Amino acid sequence: MATTSRHSPGFTHNKDLSFMTDYNHSSPDEYDLDTEDVFTGDNDSGYPRYTPDPDSYSIEDDDDQQDFNDMTDDDVVDADTDSEATPDDEVAHSQTAAWRQMLGIMINPVEGWKSIRRTRRPVDGVAKDCFYPLIAIASASCYLECLWNRSISINQATIEAITVFSAFFFGNFLILMLIRFLFPGSLKEIADSDYCKTYVMYNLSTLALFYIAYEAFPMVKPVLVFLPLWTIYLTLRGARFFMFPQEKRSLLNTLLCIFVLGAPILVYWIMGIFL
Repeated sequence: MATTSRHSPGFTHNKDLSFMTDYNHSSPDEYDLDTEDVFTGDNDSGYPRYTPDPDSYSIEDDDDQQDFNDMTDDDVVDADTDSEATPDDEVAHSQTAAWRQMLGIMINPVEGWKSIRRTRRPVDGVAKDCFYPLIAIASASCYLECLWNRSISINQATIEAITVFSAFFFGNFLILMLIRFLFPGSLKEIADSDYCKTYVMYNLSTLALFYIAYEAFPMVKPVLVFLPLWTIYLTLRGARFFMFPQEKRSLLNTLLCIFVLGAPILVYWIMGIFL
C-alpha cells in the first residue's frame, strides 16, 4: 500500500532530514541564524515575500527603549506636559509677571517650575521684574529695625542694608560659580543655561521675601526663622528639571540646597567683617 506524505503548506519538502540531527547536536555558539533552518515557503499567494534586512536594524532602537525604561514617572509627566504645551500657552505664561511666577512656585512648586521651564523668560526680565526689586525691598526693610529697637541708629541700619543687598546680589553669582567649579564633568555647563540662572534668582527671591517678613513682623520671628526650609523644598522641586543622572541626583540636589542657602550667608559674613 502506497504511503502518502503530508507536507505543511509553505514549506518545501526536504528528503534529507539530517539537518535536524545537526541542529540538535550543534553548539549554541556555532549555530548561525543566517544560514540554518531557512524558511523557504512557497509564495503562491501573490503577495511579495518579506525578507528581513539585517542592515535595517539600528542599535538606536534599543537605546531609545532603554532610555524610556530608565525614565521616572516624573520624567514621563514632564514629557507629556511639554508635548501638550501649545504656542498660545507659552505666550500666556510669558505675559505673566515674573513675581507672580515666583508666587506660583511657592504655592504649587511642581506646576510653577514647569511653567517657568516652558516660558523660557529672559534672565534680564526675571532680574528686573522680580529679583532686584525684592532684594532692594529686603535691604530697605533693615530700617524697620530702628522702629522696634531704639538702640539701632540709622547708620547701623544703613550698614545692615548694604550687607543684606550684597549678600543676595553677589550670592547669585557665587552660586553659579560654585556650580561651575564643583559640579562634575559636563554638568558644569548647566550654570550657563537660562533655566539655571532663573532657577537661582527665583530661589533667592523667596529668601528675600522671607527676610522681609522676618524684619516686618518681629513678634513672630521664632516662627519665621524656619521659612527658609520652604526654599530648600522649592530648590529640590526645581532641580528635577536639570535631569541629573540617577546615581548622582541625591548628591547634586544636596549641593544645590547648600549653595542656595550658604552662598548668601557666606557673602553676608564677609561683608560684615569689612563693614
